[in-house]
Amino acid sequence: MTNLPASAIDSDIGNDLQTLHAQLQAMQAPLANGDLDGAQWLLSRHDQDLRQFLASPSRTGGCQAQLRALLAAQQTMLQTMTALRDRAAEQMRQLQQSGRAARSYARMGGERA
Repeated sequence: MTNLPASAIDSDIGNDLQTLHAQLQAMQAPLANGDLDGAQWLLSRHDQDLRQFLASPSRTGGCQAQLRALLAAQQTMLQTMTALRDRAAEQMRQLQQSGRAARSYARMGGERA
């Protein structure tokens, strides 16, 4: 552990938590714009930083309420991403179905000629 005063350590923890929250907020823009790759990159970075933060018990001991709030924000982000993924999958399914219908219609039209 460093020889920093407790207030400096608390300040560092607060800054780390603010950074982690800001990372989640930063994912809103790519998601809103349909940039799932960008959101995934930000989520991977957030996950890496969060794991690094949590790997230091001396840093997380006194901030359980803040960690629960961060976890809730992360769960909300994951639900948003899941909903977007499901919507994209449904659109792909509909597109495939439309393509099959168009090909079937074209074959039927070709047989009449």
